Amino acid sequence: MEWKDNGDPDNKPNAYRDYYIEVYRGSTLVSQKGWVKDTSWTISDLSTGNYEWRVKSGDGAVDSGWVGSWHFTVGDVPPEVICDNQSACFSKYESSGAGSWGYVQPGTGDSSAAYNQHAYWTYNGQNSALDWGKWQPNLPQAGTYNVYVWYPHYSGSAPETNSASYQVHHANGDTNVTWNQATNPGVWNKLATVSCAAGTACYVKLTDSTPEGTGTRRVWFDAVKFVQEVPATLPYTLSGRVTTTGSAGLAGVTLTDGTRSTTTGSDGSYTLSGVPAGTYTLTPTKSGYTFAPATRSVTVSGNLTGQDFAGTPVDTGTSLIVKAISPSEGSGSQPTSVTISGTGFATSPAPTAQLSGAAGSMALTNVAASSATSFTATVPANLAPGSYDLIVTSNGRTSTLPNAFMVLAVGLQVSQVTPTSGLNDRTTDLLVQGLNFADGAVVALGNTILNTTRVNATTLLSVVPVGVAPATYDLTVTNPDASHAQLAAAYTVLDATSTLNNDLLSTNDQLWLNPVTPRVNTPVQLGLILQRSGGKAALEGVSVEFRRDAVDGPLLGTSSVPFLDPRASSESTTPINVTFPSAGSVTIFAIIDPQDMVAEGNEANNVVSRTVVVATTTTDLTIPAVQGISINGGGSTTVTEQDVTVGIEATDPAPNSSGVQAVHLIEYVYSPAAQRWVAVAQSGWLPYSQSPASYGWSLLPLPGMHYVQVRARDAANNVSIGNARQLVNYESSADRIGLNQTRIYRYNVAAGQAFSVNLEVLSGDADLYVWSSRTDQSARVSNQEGSASEQVVIPASEVVPGVYQVEVYGYSAAEYRLSTSNGATLASLQAVAGGGMEASKTVPSAPVVPVASIPDERTGSVPPAEPASNFTVYLPLVRR
Repeated sequence: MEWKDNGDPDNKPNAYRDYYIEVYRGSTLVSQKGWVKDTSWTISDLSTGNYEWRVKSGDGAVDSGWVGSWHFTVGDVPPEVICDNQSACFSKYESSGAGSWGYVQPGTGDSSAAYNQHAYWTYNGQNSALDWGKWQPNLPQAGTYNVYVWYPHYSGSAPETNSASYQVHHANGDTNVTWNQATNPGVWNKLATVSCAAGTACYVKLTDSTPEGTGTRRVWFDAVKFVQEVPATLPYTLSGRVTTTGSAGLAGVTLTDGTRSTTTGSDGSYTLSGVPAGTYTLTPTKSGYTFAPATRSVTVSGNLTGQDFAGTPVDTGTSLIVKAISPSEGSGSQPTSVTISGTGFATSPAPTAQLSGAAGSMALTNVAASSATSFTATVPANLAPGSYDLIVTSNGRTSTLPNAFMVLAVGLQVSQVTPTSGLNDRTTDLLVQGLNFADGAVVALGNTILNTTRVNATTLLSVVPVGVAPATYDLTVTNPDASHAQLAAAYTVLDATSTLNNDLLSTNDQLWLNPVTPRVNTPVQLGLILQRSGGKAALEGVSVEFRRDAVDGPLLGTSSVPFLDPRASSESTTPINVTFPSAGSVTIFAIIDPQDMVAEGNEANNVVSRTVVVATTTTDLTIPAVQGISINGGGSTTVTEQDVTVGIEATDPAPNSSGVQAVHLIEYVYSPAAQRWVAVAQSGWLPYSQSPASYGWSLLPLPGMHYVQVRARDAANNVSIGNARQLVNYESSADRIGLNQTRIYRYNVAAGQAFSVNLEVLSGDADLYVWSSRTDQSARVSNQEGSASEQVVIPASEVVPGVYQVEVYGYSAAEYRLSTSNGATLASLQAVAGGGMEASKTVPSAPVVPVASIPDERTGSVPPAEPASNFTVYLPLVRR
């Protein structure tokens, strides 16, 4: 294996380069080498089969990230058949007539990334297939084939589609794959592994249909490759499932036969491949769990299934977990006596407890141990108003309850609302945040009183009704004692019938850096996720300026968002590299459309700012990783109570590991009015002293899907990106929705399981839409008139494995109760309720939010955390 180094732009901190190489067979790592200075590596003793390899480089401070992967075969070279767009095996249909497609010709400046320097393309049609291309090679022999596609990148007036729908036809039917042609151009990309007969029975077909707006994306028709897999010399497999509480699958369990190992997936299932005939001891391991049986002795002479284990959390009854504090709020002007409940509290010595918030930390006093499940303490006076995490330490163990205690302000304050705008043809949930909200607080939008639920002293959940006149309104909160506070120009009601609305906006949690912690004199990527609401035509090249210290402060750089669709879209600017010369706090400003090139209805939201802490240099530059997130012990992701336990596993990998010190949680919900994911709650940095660690969390009392995003921080102040997210469905005993309002839920459904959704309509008219992860499928619908209960049943044979999105739509204001069944028999599901369709009702052509949409890993601001330093404290000398 050989590779070429493209160099280090700054030759710092070292002029030399080292390399790290990994070789995989399927998902199993079979060999690795590093860090080495050679640009080649010879590996031997590999068994017959197909392999992939990848490489990364480093200069002693940072690494390039993995490049690859490339594949090679050990043994006889397998049949490989390539069908190019100029080959006889390729056919196409051009609905506008022959020659209407675009064509990249050999020798032109844009042909270098195309296979054999030529490729066809056409514009997409939104959910409408008019044109198509078909690759149908003549395969020399029957077998299992890996199918690859090749496409180029072309800098034209419209970008590549991110939803090309490939149909791979094979001996067992069709495999449909949605592929992002905007990524990884100019190389072979693997689509699927399929069984094919010899001849032309297998083919790949691609149409111009995508979910994006018509004519806004390019669809490429270039080349397809079929590569036959070489049969492995070690043909046997061991498979089974590991479960935990309530028969739920347990993810992240390592199983080994002493030589090979594998890890369970999200449903607890596993397959150990490449096992020769013989007798082995199969052993499961996962930190924090014991297993029954502890091991299994297996004799292999063929494939073995049903090798199951049950995992039990270690020390369930005595683990230190803080569950609640009562009361959960108090005045800052006087001490507050509290009772703290949970499990695993020592009675001698008594636990210690402290509150930690943005204003600092303060120890609780007068701690008196009552039992292993509760103790009393006093919150001291003179704490700054705000939300505090509760940290309890007992017998050397630590547990944290995020956002546990609210210190009330002297006066009422309103700080922000989320979202800041919404259409007037639908009911909109509005999150109001501030200080000192009392029970019975009243929220008014202009002169309109909003139906409001008090979450706590800092959060109110209000509902903006349908039909409010378009305008920008002040928002006023009034407590029962007649004290009130106002947020000027807090919320804008948009006219749903107008085509003139056009707004570019963002928020401070969408101003991102990579890595999350910038360091002195070290380049860091900077960008802004920009949102567009309204408009009539696509926008290209929307500019964003980045400055420091002030709106007119020193220029850090200028970037742009390549493309924004009308009505609703969200994209990031192209990253720029910036460097900070000194450590300390820096406020970064992002100015959207600084030259006023885009006509907007509201330009008051075109400036976003965020304060970050630039850290000093360190030997540990390895980013920690969050390996797993569980809800209530790893069982179902559906809960019926707001209070949940979040389990987190995190690690700080080598080299120069300094250890995971803390984790940070953000809770997201999707706002149809804002047309994006919004952060509704977040913690401070929570101490991480054991793995896995458990934290109590109280969800926003809004039924539907929530996502919990977790980041980890190590002792060197490196912070992980936000790619660790966990779905939580909150199903309340009953819920109310307004006219044109939608509640969204998500469920994971495995292959072979029937899936049923039952909607009991208690009053009004609520309808049910169920979407699979396949973008080419329409919704399953039950939308009868009036208060008839709705039901959708999907037989196991028709289930698309993966996520199903359930939408409850308010055809009128309604009250409902939702329930689901996963894996029951079809007969029992159909016996529960009816369901049906009303022809007079319009059925949506797309889900409210794409089923694949989750909170962006780059979003979410974290509290600054500077590395620990040593200080000298001088105390006065008292003489008597």
